[in-house]
Amino acid sequence: MKDFEYMHSEDCEELFDINLVGACILNGQKIVAYNRDPKYFPRVGFVFRKSKTLKNLISKYLDGTMKVDPMEFAKTVRDIKARTKMPF
Repeated sequence: MKDFEYMHSEDCEELFDINLVGACILNGQKIVAYNRDPKYFPRVGFVFRKSKTLKNLISKYLDGTMKVDPMEFAKTVRDIKARTKMPF
């Protein structure tokens, strides 16, 4: 599938919080597409496949109960910014 098809699919979830995205990646979730819509620049949407695991990770993140290694988390967020060319 192309990025456009993923973004408009019922089985995908688009996240905009880079810290949440980093935490999801550290917990095994994979980004399936990026939404780099110019009208929202510099905001980038990260598209994941919907799953119970993703829903649970988002809930844990928002509740403040998710545990991640701080050094790996910082590295992951830096890598995401570099891949999407986001300003630091």
